[in-house]
Amino acid sequence: MGPIFNLSMAFSADRKDAIIDSFKVILRHENGEIRTLNWVGMSEIFSEITDSTGNRQVVSKQHTAIAFKIGTESLLEKFVRFQEPQFSELTNRLLTETVVHFKFLKESDPEFVGKTLQSKQFHDLLKSHKESFWWKPGKYEAEFTLGSPKSLFLNKQPFGFILSQLDVDALKENLEWIETDLVDTVKTNLPDYQRRKLDWVWRYVNFEKLE
Repeated sequence: MGPIFNLSMAFSADRKDAIIDSFKVILRHENGEIRTLNWVGMSEIFSEITDSTGNRQVVSKQHTAIAFKIGTESLLEKFVRFQEPQFSELTNRLLTETVVHFKFLKESDPEFVGKTLQSKQFHDLLKSHKESFWWKPGKYEAEFTLGSPKSLFLNKQPFGFILSQLDVDALKENLEWIETDLVDTVKTNLPDYQRRKLDWVWRYVNFEKLE
């Protein structure tokens, strides 16, 4: 959740294998605003099967953001996930405060579910998500940086994409789904409460090399 940027990418090394232990994308909006997102994970798809009814089943492996190896003998293809570190740090702190308050209420108040939802801690958690939405319509330039325990030369190539006002409005719908998810997480402590289905909104834009 929050300011995220996901991308299918391919990696290759020319002279020798490389170990990558840090990976960032720098996004520059045409108005001059700059955002830096860190690599938080990646996945590798092994197979994809679509049955006669159109349902798709994907077999993949998830990798945590520790390190990965780029070899010279083959092309490495990954689906990479980036997230803004400031957002993660803030929401993790507010989530911890909310959980601590929830546990306190659960042990001392029979109305702990309702009071958790009305608490300042929960309100601040919701507010942090809404205030962390910074996508704007317009042109973005993306620059990638890699870090390694050993020296390496990165053949940098700027990329770009455009978000329309319709794209931004669609992404804002996720703020409602985030609130639904957080509210349902608390309400599952009520007898027979069923979580609502979440319908996250994604935008698949043209991501192109810049001259």
